[in-house]
Amino acid sequence: MKSINEAIQFRRAIKYFDSNYTLTDAELNEVLSDSLKLPHALDISPWKIVNIKNKELRESIKKVGFDQPQHIDASALLAIFFDHKAWQESINSYKGLHNSNQCQLKIMYQDNEKSRDEAMQSCGLLAQSIMIEAARRNLDSCPMIGFNFDAVGKLLNKPENLQLCLFVALGKRASAPLKRGSKLAINTVINQENLG
Repeated sequence: MKSINEAIQFRRAIKYFDSNYTLTDAELNEVLSDSLKLPHALDISPWKIVNIKNKELRESIKKVGFDQPQHIDASALLAIFFDHKAWQESINSYKGLHNSNQCQLKIMYQDNEKSRDEAMQSCGLLAQSIMIEAARRNLDSCPMIGFNFDAVGKLLNKPENLQLCLFVALGKRASAPLKRGSKLAINTVINQENLG
Protein backbone atom coordinates (compact mmCIF):
# COMPACT_ATOMS: atom_id res chain seq x y z
CA MET A 1 0.00 0.00 0.00
CA LYS A 2 1.25 3.47 -0.86
CA SER A 3 2.17 6.04 1.76
CA ILE A 4 0.02 9.18 1.99
CA ASN A 5 2.70 11.17 0.17
CA GLU A 6 2.97 8.56 -2.59
CA ALA A 7 -0.83 8.50 -2.91
CA ILE A 8 -0.95 12.30 -3.30
CA GLN A 9 1.67 12.13 -6.06
CA PHE A 10 -0.16 9.24 -7.77
CA ARG A 11 -3.70 10.65 -7.60
CA ARG A 12 -4.96 12.42 -10.71
CA ALA A 13 -8.40 13.32 -12.01
CA ILE A 14 -8.71 10.45 -14.50
CA LYS A 15 -11.02 11.05 -17.45
CA TYR A 16 -10.67 7.70 -19.20
CA PHE A 17 -11.09 4.52 -17.15
CA ASP A 18 -10.48 0.90 -18.12
CA SER A 19 -14.05 -0.35 -18.55
CA ASN A 20 -12.87 -3.98 -18.20
CA TYR A 21 -11.53 -3.48 -14.69
CA THR A 22 -13.77 -4.60 -11.82
CA LEU A 23 -13.44 -3.21 -8.33
CA THR A 24 -14.85 -5.80 -5.93
CA ASP A 25 -17.38 -4.92 -3.25
CA ALA A 26 -14.85 -5.95 -0.61
CA GLU A 27 -12.20 -3.61 -2.06
CA LEU A 28 -14.65 -0.73 -2.29
CA ASN A 29 -15.86 -1.32 1.26
CA GLU A 30 -12.27 -1.22 2.47
CA VAL A 31 -11.68 2.15 0.77
CA LEU A 32 -14.92 3.58 2.13
CA SER A 33 -14.48 2.17 5.61
CA ASP A 34 -11.11 3.89 5.99
CA SER A 35 -12.40 7.08 4.36
CA LEU A 36 -15.36 7.33 6.74
CA LYS A 37 -12.96 7.50 9.67
CA LEU A 38 -12.37 11.09 8.58
CA PRO A 39 -13.06 13.26 11.62
CA HIS A 40 -15.89 15.71 11.19
CA ALA A 41 -15.67 19.14 12.81
CA LEU A 42 -18.73 18.53 14.97
CA ASP A 43 -18.31 14.77 15.52
CA ILE A 44 -21.09 13.61 13.21
CA SER A 45 -21.26 11.73 9.91
CA PRO A 46 -23.63 13.79 7.75
CA TRP A 47 -23.02 11.87 4.54
CA LYS A 48 -24.95 9.44 2.37
CA ILE A 49 -23.13 7.60 -0.41
CA VAL A 50 -24.93 5.88 -3.28
CA ASN A 51 -22.91 3.23 -5.13
CA ILE A 52 -24.45 3.20 -8.61
CA LYS A 53 -24.03 -0.17 -10.33
CA ASN A 54 -26.98 -0.30 -12.72
CA LYS A 55 -25.70 0.24 -16.28
CA GLU A 56 -28.94 1.75 -17.59
CA LEU A 57 -29.01 4.20 -14.71
CA ARG A 58 -25.40 5.13 -15.40
CA GLU A 59 -26.26 5.73 -19.05
CA SER A 60 -29.08 8.04 -17.97
CA ILE A 61 -26.69 9.92 -15.69
CA LYS A 62 -24.19 10.23 -18.53
CA LYS A 63 -26.87 11.85 -20.71
CA VAL A 64 -27.37 14.62 -18.13
CA GLY A 65 -23.63 14.74 -17.36
CA PHE A 66 -22.25 16.22 -20.59
CA ASP A 67 -21.67 12.71 -21.99
CA GLN A 68 -18.59 12.18 -19.83
CA PRO A 69 -17.23 8.63 -20.20
CA GLN A 70 -16.36 8.24 -16.50
CA HIS A 71 -20.04 7.76 -15.68
CA ILE A 72 -20.09 4.39 -17.42
CA ASP A 73 -16.43 3.33 -17.73
CA ALA A 74 -15.36 3.71 -14.09
CA SER A 75 -15.62 0.54 -12.05
CA ALA A 76 -17.44 2.37 -9.25
CA LEU A 77 -19.54 5.52 -9.44
CA LEU A 78 -20.30 7.06 -6.07
CA ALA A 79 -22.83 9.85 -5.57
CA ILE A 80 -22.02 11.77 -2.40
CA PHE A 81 -24.85 13.47 -0.55
CA PHE A 82 -25.06 15.67 2.51
CA ASP A 83 -27.91 15.03 4.95
CA HIS A 84 -29.32 18.32 6.24
CA LYS A 85 -31.19 16.43 8.97
CA ALA A 86 -28.11 14.64 10.26
CA TRP A 87 -27.77 17.11 13.13
CA GLN A 88 -31.15 16.06 14.55
CA GLU A 89 -30.23 12.39 14.44
CA SER A 90 -26.84 13.20 15.94
CA ILE A 91 -28.28 15.02 18.93
CA ASN A 92 -30.63 12.10 19.58
CA SER A 93 -28.23 9.23 18.97
CA TYR A 94 -24.66 10.34 19.69
CA LYS A 95 -24.48 10.14 23.47
CA GLY A 96 -20.92 11.44 23.49
CA LEU A 97 -21.78 14.61 21.57
CA HIS A 98 -20.51 17.58 23.58
CA ASN A 99 -23.10 20.21 24.61
CA SER A 100 -21.25 22.98 22.76
CA ASN A 101 -21.33 20.85 19.60
CA GLN A 102 -25.09 20.43 20.00
CA CYS A 103 -25.51 24.21 20.11
CA GLN A 104 -23.28 24.67 17.05
CA LEU A 105 -25.21 22.00 15.16
CA LYS A 106 -28.53 23.71 15.80
CA ILE A 107 -27.18 27.09 14.72
CA MET A 108 -25.38 25.79 11.63
CA TYR A 109 -28.00 23.44 10.25
CA GLN A 110 -31.02 25.65 10.83
CA ASP A 111 -29.45 28.41 8.71
CA ASN A 112 -29.86 27.41 5.04
CA GLU A 113 -26.78 29.26 3.81
CA LYS A 114 -24.52 27.93 6.59
CA SER A 115 -25.91 24.45 6.10
CA ARG A 116 -25.18 24.54 2.37
CA ASP A 117 -21.64 25.79 3.01
CA GLU A 118 -21.11 22.99 5.50
CA ALA A 119 -22.44 20.47 2.96
CA MET A 120 -19.89 21.48 0.32
CA GLN A 121 -16.99 21.60 2.78
CA SER A 122 -17.88 18.31 4.43
CA CYS A 123 -18.54 16.36 1.23
CA GLY A 124 -15.42 17.82 -0.40
CA LEU A 125 -13.32 16.55 2.51
CA LEU A 126 -14.97 13.13 2.33
CA ALA A 127 -14.42 12.92 -1.44
CA GLN A 128 -10.75 13.82 -1.05
CA SER A 129 -10.40 11.19 1.66
CA ILE A 130 -11.97 8.56 -0.61
CA MET A 131 -9.67 9.47 -3.49
CA ILE A 132 -6.52 9.39 -1.34
CA GLU A 133 -7.50 6.05 0.23
CA ALA A 134 -8.16 4.72 -3.28
CA ALA A 135 -4.77 5.98 -4.49
CA ARG A 136 -3.05 4.25 -1.56
CA ARG A 137 -4.41 1.02 -3.08
CA ASN A 138 -3.29 1.91 -6.64
CA LEU A 139 -6.82 2.84 -7.68
CA ASP A 140 -7.60 5.87 -9.80
CA SER A 141 -10.34 8.40 -9.24
CA CYS A 142 -12.08 11.46 -10.59
CA PRO A 143 -14.23 13.99 -8.72
CA MET A 144 -17.16 15.07 -10.89
CA ILE A 145 -19.43 18.12 -10.66
CA GLY A 146 -20.25 18.47 -14.36
CA PHE A 147 -23.85 17.27 -14.51
CA ASN A 148 -27.43 18.45 -14.08
CA PHE A 149 -27.91 18.19 -10.31
CA ASP A 150 -31.72 18.31 -10.42
CA ALA A 151 -31.94 15.65 -13.13
CA VAL A 152 -29.54 13.32 -11.28
CA GLY A 153 -31.45 13.91 -8.05
CA LYS A 154 -34.65 12.71 -9.76
CA LEU A 155 -32.89 9.68 -11.24
CA LEU A 156 -31.65 8.68 -7.77
CA ASN A 157 -34.94 9.42 -5.98
CA LYS A 158 -33.28 12.08 -3.82
CA PRO A 159 -35.33 13.04 -0.75
CA GLU A 160 -35.69 16.71 0.18
CA ASN A 161 -33.25 16.59 3.12
CA LEU A 162 -30.33 15.34 1.03
CA GLN A 163 -28.09 17.60 -1.06
CA LEU A 164 -26.14 16.06 -3.93
CA CYS A 165 -22.62 17.48 -3.84
CA LEU A 166 -20.56 15.49 -6.34
CA PHE A 167 -19.70 12.13 -7.87
CA VAL A 168 -16.46 10.24 -7.28
CA ALA A 169 -15.53 7.76 -10.00
CA LEU A 170 -13.12 4.94 -9.09
CA GLY A 171 -11.26 2.34 -11.13
CA LYS A 172 -8.09 1.96 -13.17
CA ARG A 173 -6.81 4.44 -15.73
CA ALA A 174 -7.08 3.35 -19.35
CA SER A 175 -4.16 5.55 -20.40
CA ALA A 176 -1.61 7.86 -18.85
CA PRO A 177 -3.09 11.15 -17.67
CA LEU A 178 -2.03 14.46 -19.14
CA LYS A 179 0.90 16.26 -17.56
CA ARG A 180 0.04 18.13 -14.41
CA GLY A 181 -1.01 21.71 -14.98
CA SER A 182 1.24 24.47 -13.73
CA LYS A 183 0.95 25.06 -9.99
CA LEU A 184 1.64 28.32 -8.20
CA ALA A 185 4.89 28.57 -6.30
CA ILE A 186 4.42 27.84 -2.60
CA ASN A 187 5.47 31.35 -1.58
CA THR A 188 2.64 32.83 -3.67
CA VAL A 189 0.05 30.61 -1.95
CA ILE A 190 1.20 30.72 1.68
CA ASN A 191 1.18 34.04 3.52
CA GLN A 192 2.58 34.75 6.95
CA GLU A 193 0.30 36.20 9.64
CA ASN A 194 -2.04 38.12 7.30
CA LEU A 195 -2.74 38.94 3.68
CA GLY A 196 -1.18 42.44 3.79
